[in-house]
Amino acid sequence: MSNATSPEVKPDKAQTVLSFEGARELVTEARAHELVQTYADAEAQAAPPAFTHITLRNKSYTLEAARVIAAFFSRLEARGAFAQLTSVDFADMIAGRPEDEALQVLATLCDALGAIKTLTRIDLSDNALGEKGVRACFGLLQRQEQLQHMFFCNNGISAAAAGVIAQEVLLFRGLDTPTKLETFHFYNNMSGDGGAIALAKLLPLSPALKDLRFSATRAQREGSLAFATALASLKKLEKLDLSDNTFKAQGAKAIAAAVKNMPNLTEINLRDAAIEDDGMVAIADAVREGGAAAGLTTLDVSGNDLTAESMPVLGKMLRASAALRVLQVEENEIGSKGAKAIAKALKVSSPALGKVVANVNEIGASGALALVKAVVDKKVFAKLDIDGNQISADGVASIESLLEGKNKSDILGSLEDNDEDEEEDEKTDDEEEEDVTVMLDKKLAIASDASFEFENKSREVVDAARAQQLLESAGIKVGENSPLHFKSISLRGKSYTDSGAKVIADSFLSRLQSDLKIVDLADVIAGRPEDEALRVLAVMSRALRGHILDQIDLSDNALGEKGVRACFDLLIPQPTLRRLLFCNNGISAAAASVIAQEIVLQNGKDAVSTLEEFHFYNNMSGHDGCVAVANVLPQCKKLTLLRYASARAGPDASEQMARSVNENLRDLKSLDLSDCSFEDDGATQLAEAIGKQPSLQYLKLRDASLCVEGAEKVAKALSSNNIQLLELDLSGNELADEGITVLAPLLKSQSQLKVLRLDENEITSAGLKEFVTALGAGSLPVLEELSLCGNEITAKGAIAIVDTFVPSKPALVRLELDTNMISDKGVDHVKASLAKQGNADILGSLEENDGDEESDDE
Repeated sequence: MSNATSPEVKPDKAQTVLSFEGARELVTEARAHELVQTYADAEAQAAPPAFTHITLRNKSYTLEAARVIAAFFSRLEARGAFAQLTSVDFADMIAGRPEDEALQVLATLCDALGAIKTLTRIDLSDNALGEKGVRACFGLLQRQEQLQHMFFCNNGISAAAAGVIAQEVLLFRGLDTPTKLETFHFYNNMSGDGGAIALAKLLPLSPALKDLRFSATRAQREGSLAFATALASLKKLEKLDLSDNTFKAQGAKAIAAAVKNMPNLTEINLRDAAIEDDGMVAIADAVREGGAAAGLTTLDVSGNDLTAESMPVLGKMLRASAALRVLQVEENEIGSKGAKAIAKALKVSSPALGKVVANVNEIGASGALALVKAVVDKKVFAKLDIDGNQISADGVASIESLLEGKNKSDILGSLEDNDEDEEEDEKTDDEEEEDVTVMLDKKLAIASDASFEFENKSREVVDAARAQQLLESAGIKVGENSPLHFKSISLRGKSYTDSGAKVIADSFLSRLQSDLKIVDLADVIAGRPEDEALRVLAVMSRALRGHILDQIDLSDNALGEKGVRACFDLLIPQPTLRRLLFCNNGISAAAASVIAQEIVLQNGKDAVSTLEEFHFYNNMSGHDGCVAVANVLPQCKKLTLLRYASARAGPDASEQMARSVNENLRDLKSLDLSDCSFEDDGATQLAEAIGKQPSLQYLKLRDASLCVEGAEKVAKALSSNNIQLLELDLSGNELADEGITVLAPLLKSQSQLKVLRLDENEITSAGLKEFVTALGAGSLPVLEELSLCGNEITAKGAIAIVDTFVPSKPALVRLELDTNMISDKGVDHVKASLAKQGNADILGSLEENDGDEESDDE
């Protein structure tokens, strides 16, 4: 299961969406007027569009901006534009706003839609909502009798606020009137036992629930047990996520009693749920006996202190799990004995299995080899993760030899943290000290190649007390000053306050030794006011000053020029830096120039940069920022990966970027210039640049304004220079039928291509059939994934793919055809044909396919 907060709704073709698209940004009053103006034509129509979905997510609105947008909503509502409105996504709208202003922003926008009581979907995730915040949204939330899908994820909701949601929002009609809820996601909140008990009362009155996520809520035994007991009233659940709660044996048995009557379950996530062996036995038996095992596709029971004792019962359930695709059992203590029990079951079941994760489980060579043998012959199996175990060097060699013999070496994940010197099924209490390194804790490995990250991955606000708890749980003794040895550290995904950052800096970062090479400070200031965010970045960076690093990741932090400069103690000096990541930072042109001139060229304007990878994605640097980065590429000749995407570069700047790549770079293995605008000369420069990259393997040019002529130039450059790609993405380039017909003969030379994405290109069935014919049966011999989502393909095109193309591609494991116009009859044919070929499991979801669209296929 994903750790993402709430899924952004993907409207189907029948929906009309009101959305202010673009990167994350602070929306002021002036900017709000600009955004509203993009709908001027719609507003001017005699009969405005009938909007079915509104989304304002992923921008931070000032109060003045909210008032401008609210007035716009009121004008549209008065003219009937919201008569068919069913979905509102107000996720992540107040990041960085002071509390008083944030509450007023929420109230202003929600009150503007207060007269609309036809909603079936509301998402308020990623907003800091206490009880006052929930009440500020009452204009939107209250008296929604048709509500089916509700999302409160990563809101920091308290027990009191959870009670308000249950009693005043969802059960407002009283305890004798059921809701119509089908989806309820409540993740990464601070509601504790009180919130769990309050929300448990909702379950008996929500009999239609199909998708329930109640995870990372800080509920302890009492609250977890109350919620688990209430699950018994649900009979239609398909997805159940109860991760990061504290159920223990009693709560787990309540879960077991409930899931025994949930035959439609397809996904179960009980990660870090403290179910232990007794709970695992009860739940596995219940899933099997209740019939859910047969349809189960995903199971995660990681981090539950499981041992070999419960694995035979889990194995018995797995034997009945014919549809299973993903199994995760990492961070338990199952050992080789437990691994063999799982392997024995998987060997004879789960033909669609694609992934097994069993890291950190005290598994020795015999158990690991058993797992490898169980999955190696499965047709679609793609990844086995068994790192952090105790596999001997001979065992590793045996595994690698077996996989090489079957040409399946790529399915084995990293074994970087495997302890080759550990005797199988034996544990040592002491490790030899290295130099003056002191043993901190038996659970803490302090070898120079060790990695550090918090075991609890939940998003949360980390103050001083919580920082101390997190460090202690990771084996870092707060108050000590003994040196720490880690090659890599990650603090990502949590929001650190001033006091929390100081504890982390003083008790952890300042003790790190010179073997540190990788620092990940991505997403560490979400929701912090700007001044505090800058102080947090500065404190952490100052504590890391002096380390000579290989990689720095500062992604997912709102970084203006001041934010970049706040990190200078970390970023400068770095004389041998190889990988630098600034993704989803909202970086301006000025900040991009600082990164280019003062960080990338810190060794001197005439010195060759040591950078091998530069990731710059989803920023707001525009024309000037793109030019600033393009201008430093002459000093970046060692680059093997360049990602400059979704940064609002216009045609002129995009051309300069392509020209600079063309003139300066020759060793790229991966190039992503998505969302740039390559028109005419820009496309010519881009094609010439690509033709000069003999080692290029990954090329992503999604939404790059190439059109037919540009795409043809790129494809010819690949073909004429015999560049063999592994992945190619030309989605969103308005290729249409003419474009893919032109591409087909040029793609014939791509004998190593594994992934081809041509989404959102206005391709019809006629063009697709020509494409398939022109490619011929012998082309793309190792293709594993073909994606054609969001085109205009009807049944004829889909049938051509599955009847003609698929049979000639033995390596194909994924075919994506969603968001097209394939009739129901066509879908049936596609599924039947694939099943007959033994390829039923390669077809992706068709949830967004418009089967009712008019078609000449039948």
